[in-house]
Amino acid sequence: APFTSTVEKVMGDILQGAHFGRHHPGKKRPSGVWSGRWHGYQRTLHRTIKLWPVAPAHIVPLPFTKLYRRVRLTLWEDNNGSAHNVV
Repeated sequence: APFTSTVEKVMGDILQGAHFGRHHPGKKRPSGVWSGRWHGYQRTLHRTIKLWPVAPAHIVPLPFTKLYRRVRLTLWEDNNGSAHNVV
């Protein structure tokens, strides 16, 4: 039965989160750079909380990794998408 629960969680996340060409009603991504990044980060947190029992070693670091990458990209990328020399 634990396997079934895990499969249901993962399949539910895939079917609810991926659009597969369909429109999902609800809160849209804001147009501003920082507000858009915050919106994506909140979605990551929500999914992390929901799915962490499935693969905790993989899932738990994701919010921290995403936060670091999003801030780095926002601060050090110029408008054409090329990153400056950032480690």
